[in-house]
Amino acid sequence: MDFTSLRKCCATPNLKIQPFRQSCGKYMKMKGTVMPPCLFECILNSSEALNGTQLNVDNARRLIEKLVGNYKDFVDVYTQALQTCTANETDLLKFKRRRFLGSETCSALPLYLASCVLKKSFINCPSANWTHSEKCENAREFSMNCNRFSGGVLVADFVL
Repeated sequence: MDFTSLRKCCATPNLKIQPFRQSCGKYMKMKGTVMPPCLFECILNSSEALNGTQLNVDNARRLIEKLVGNYKDFVDVYTQALQTCTANETDLLKFKRRRFLGSETCSALPLYLASCVLKKSFINCPSANWTHSEKCENAREFSMNCNRFSGGVLVADFVL
């Protein structure tokens, strides 16, 4: 099964990043629909959702509410996923120290968190957004049992 097919298993909301144009606009100059890693970091920092490796749950929830808009079912799913993904401080520190593709300014931590949240939200996709098919159920089961690293990556592209 290809990743494009997997993306259809859980109908996730497009992220609304426009509220962050003032604080993160310099990272919004992108080609295509993939969000640059520095944009993830800027959004996390400007929302104060993450302080170093510590998650501020209230700020994270407010951030997620801004990002998903009317998709209220995903606020709890994404917030819980973010809490789970920030629980292992050893992994967080490892990714915080890394720089993305040789960048001297952007940490790999936000991209790691986004990948982890996508995996967890795929597994816990709200029923109304889930495609009940054999392929999707098999992909969900595989994702639940695949632990290449604690965050895991199921779908690694992030669409605006």
